[in-house]
Amino acid sequence: MNLSRHCCATCPVPLRNSYPPPQTATHPQAPALQRELGAALLAVGRPRQAAVALEVSINLRPGNTKAWMWFAQAMEELGCWSRAAETYQAVLRCAPRTAAAQRAQLRLEVVERQLTAAPTGPSSAPADCSW
Repeated sequence: MNLSRHCCATCPVPLRNSYPPPQTATHPQAPALQRELGAALLAVGRPRQAAVALEVSINLRPGNTKAWMWFAQAMEELGCWSRAAETYQAVLRCAPRTAAAQRAQLRLEVVERQLTAAPTGPSSAPADCSW
């Protein structure tokens, strides 16, 4: 687990997983390619695979708010409400007064309602929630 990677210099939310960069990581477009792969995987209903691709993108370029927003969406689709909330809060801290922050605030309200309605405890997290 790589705890030194954050969405921005002021963000206290670390990435939970640190995947080795793919061989294409030396290509300057690798972060964008991984981000777009993640978005495509989300669009076809594969949030777990999307989260992996998006986390690779974030590891390569931590300041990319699109990747963070899609990562949060993947966490929502997996039912990982706490991680989704942390991710939306990170976007609010790292990119305030942006369109992404406005969307993050709206989604955060929905996620917080889910958190208050969800049962608590280790058995309440979905099996796919390893973030």
